[in-house]
Amino acid sequence: MRLIASFCFLAVVAFTTTRGQAEYSCDPTPNGLSDNCIGCICEASTRCNTATQCVGGNSFCGPFLISKSFWVDGGKCVVQGDNKQDNQSWRRSVLNRLTSLP
Repeated sequence: MRLIASFCFLAVVAFTTTRGQAEYSCDPTPNGLSDNCIGCICEASTRCNTATQCVGGNSFCGPFLISKSFWVDGGKCVVQGDNKQDNQSWRRSVLNRLTSLP
């Protein structure tokens, strides 16, 4: 299960970083995933509700319900200027509309 979820998160990260390559510090390679695939993951998570904050004791956040461990596995992508080492940077990243939407 963790492997599947990690793949999904990496897919999301790869896709979303192509939307503003100069603005984010992640590998922008799309890895062959379609918009439909990313959209399906978002729909299955929260019906792609961009107002979704954090659930499960603040363990899963944003429209993709990304956890900190999946964010770490995906390369700790952050909005430009944020600090990857800050303990809360994962929440800021996955709650940011530009880094979390398909």
